Amino acid sequence: MFRKFVLITLGVALALSACSGPRSVNGTGTVTKIRLPMGYIPNIQFAPFYVAIQKGYFKDVGIDLEFDYKYETDGVALVGAEELPFAIVSGEQVLLARAQELPVVYIAAWYQQFPVSVVA
Repeated sequence: MFRKFVLITLGVALALSACSGPRSVNGTGTVTKIRLPMGYIPNIQFAPFYVAIQKGYFKDVGIDLEFDYKYETDGVALVGAEELPFAIVSGEQVLLARAQELPVVYIAAWYQQFPVSVVA
C-alpha cells in the first residue's frame, strides 16, 4: 500500500514536472530536478517522501527532489505565479488562494486522516 502511494505520487510529480522546470544530464541519463514546497518544518506528515528518498525510489526514476520548507502561503503563491508547477499545501490554503484569484487547483488529498494524534 505504501509503495503504491509513493509510486502514484511519483507519477503525478513526473507528469507535472514535464510541464516545466530545469533539467540536467549526468553520465547515467536525464535527471529531473524538482523543488517541492512543503510545510515550513520537517514533519511526520512528509514521512512517505523521507522513506522514498532513503529507499532510492526518486533516484531510481531519475528525480532529484529538493525539499523547500516554506510557509504554505509561500508555496501557493509560487504555484499561482507559475514559478513552480506544484506544492504540498492544505486545502484551506487553496481556498484562500482561489479567493484571491490565484490560478491554483487542488488535485489530491494528502491523507484521509492526519497521521498525528494527541494523547493525554
